[in-house]
Amino acid sequence: MPEYDPITDGLKVSIIANTTTTSSVTVVAGTVAAPTSAGSAVIMGTQACSEVTIQAPVANTVNVLFGSAAAAAYMELAPGRDFTISCNNVNKIFVKSSTATAQTVNWIARS
Repeated sequence: MPEYDPITDGLKVSIIANTTTTSSVTVVAGTVAAPTSAGSAVIMGTQACSEVTIQAPVANTVNVLFGSAAAAAYMELAPGRDFTISCNNVNKIFVKSSTATAQTVNWIARS
């Protein structure tokens, strides 16, 4: 039977073992030239991850489109804005410019 501790008005607890869990996180970043809207979308890179943040630099002059090339489904990202999405590899996200002007897209992924 556990001992009674009058100071804590409860049971005494003995710590038998102390375990520390550590985890490592890998962060990889890149930049890709988003082709014009007339061209095919390009993948941002090939990197296993748990999430990726996509950023359209402030210096861009028009929106960039990002999404899935297979479904041809895209969302727009205005210059200076970013978007974070969960995915298992950066190569699942395709980008291109919303107009005939090529743009830049920055990305950072973590695993």
